[in-house]
Amino acid sequence: QSFIDGLDGLNNGQRNALSQHLSNALRQYSRGQANATFNQLNALYDQVQDFALNGTISEIDRLILTDYVLRLIVSTTS
Repeated sequence: QSFIDGLDGLNNGQRNALSQHLSNALRQYSRGQANATFNQLNALYDQVQDFALNGTISEIDRLILTDYVLRLIVSTTS
């Protein structure tokens, strides 16, 4: 979460969108809803990719965030 808050290039709405996907995923996970958790993390992953493709975030930030999201997906679905 704090990494998202510190990303350069994002406006408040974009930061909020990423944070919401993460918060929603964690909430779904705490409820034992694996499919909903995966869907939220997948949406977060896709949004990070989109921000990188349109130049909103750097390639380094994309790599860090996607690695984090992929690790969350693996840890919450295995």
